Amino acid sequence: MSAPRRSSSGPRGRTQGQNVGSGSNSYISRSTDASQGHASSQPERSRRWPLARDDMLVPVTVKMLGDASVRTVDGNCPVTLVARLITPSATGNSYRFVLDDGTGRIVCTYWFAGHGGDNRVMNIPVGDYVDVSGRPDVNSNTPTITVFSCRPIAPDFDHITLHFLQTIYAYLDLQRPPPETLVTDMYNLLRDYLDTGDEGLPFSWICTGTSFNHVIVRRALDILVSHELATYDPAEDKYSLP
Repeated sequence: MSAPRRSSSGPRGRTQGQNVGSGSNSYISRSTDASQGHASSQPERSRRWPLARDDMLVPVTVKMLGDASVRTVDGNCPVTLVARLITPSATGNSYRFVLDDGTGRIVCTYWFAGHGGDNRVMNIPVGDYVDVSGRPDVNSNTPTITVFSCRPIAPDFDHITLHFLQTIYAYLDLQRPPPETLVTDMYNLLRDYLDTGDEGLPFSWICTGTSFNHVIVRRALDILVSHELATYDPAEDKYSLP
């Protein structure tokens, strides 16, 4: 997919002096002198998970994935989970197992196709703790994970404690609204790259211009949609101007 090009008409002026929200929650100043460029003002690093293996992986527990109030179940936002591997079963091209981290259980599927035929995951002893990375999904209202990495953590069992500390930080962080600077950057990005009626910017591309986790970016865009400053196409996972 080619990168979106900046709008030929340039940033469009909005009604000056009007803000979204009121008081400290005034997110967007609709002025013509808004900054230009792809997420031009650099967001602070404080909204990344500390010591995470990957800034784009959200550390979660099974309970967090099943909690509707926590926006982690998002196919564009991969997660990482540390838990015991139990009840495995293998088919011709996949390996299915259950993870139990003490907060609940979740079914995971590792597809051999596309992973170079790597079946070493099948050699992990049942009951061992593993570090799993994958994309969450919902099947019949039940969270599941499509796994792209599964490795045993032994002998580094401190990794269990580290992971749960990271999930606490991530859970608390997800309860806070996104920074106002990020919401403003998302608005300026849409305004600078799109004209009214354009098909929209893919969410995956929007995330390439910010150091924030995908979940935080999604919540910032949701604020724009809720204030009718942007529209969202769930089928294409694209955001555009109203």
